Amino acid sequence: MEAGQLHSQQLLNKALDHAFYSLQGSDSLIPFIICLKQHGEITLERYAAETLEESVFQAKLALRHLPSDVVAYALAYDGYLSNNGIKHNAVLVEVAHKDAPTAVEYGQLYTPSHHGEKPVEIGNVQTLGFPSSAFTAPPPQEAASGSVGRKSDKRLYFAILASLIGITLSIFLSPSEERATVTPYAEIWVSEDYTINRTALKNGENAGTLTWVIQANGVTQLERLAENETQYRHRIRPGNQYTVYLKAFFDGKYHTVSNIIHFSPKF
Repeated sequence: MEAGQLHSQQLLNKALDHAFYSLQGSDSLIPFIICLKQHGEITLERYAAETLEESVFQAKLALRHLPSDVVAYALAYDGYLSNNGIKHNAVLVEVAHKDAPTAVEYGQLYTPSHHGEKPVEIGNVQTLGFPSSAFTAPPPQEAASGSVGRKSDKRLYFAILASLIGITLSIFLSPSEERATVTPYAEIWVSEDYTINRTALKNGENAGTLTWVIQANGVTQLERLAENETQYRHRIRPGNQYTVYLKAFFDGKYHTVSNIIHFSPKF
């Protein structure tokens, strides 16, 4: 195993150990980042805010300003994943090494703690996807500006893309009258390698709760904050029917704030 892979595995194990230790006797996990520095020093920082979404947002914002001597990191927070159509609590961990092209996102299902006992892990750690690494991702403004304007005719773009990569792809835009009142709004699309992309936000003052929603066969597999990333690569399985969109919280509830993509990968 290469040094980078070894460091990433070590940080994943440390993050899960600390997460489940913190969840013992508690019904919530404060998001935290573990960093490995060049000379072997390991640091841990927690990010607490009024809501989980805001806490994770603050943690992801901190990843954009890592010290130069950090060679690997693990971001851990509480979430939900589905298993055989049943929604379960899950610890989500994003791990990245400076030498790797992307981060890797993992999920560990668990049953919450009762009467101060340790939470019970369900099954093995799952690999969920390959998001942009904080080491390689450009600042949000640069990534967003680079995405805008690539698709003057988005319906034509998707038709060409579908014919090139051999997937069934259909796009449903929100009604124009809804788009006039819903903020923020972004266009999303799927690349040839099934990376999910988004444009810059229009009217993005509510972007702190911007969230990717990924469903497989009608069941939500993952909800992941999207504010600090314009790309996300989920682990795709052939034969599944995927639905992807963005949502954000404002006016007292979550709203869909993007077009909705449906695709069935064929490998």
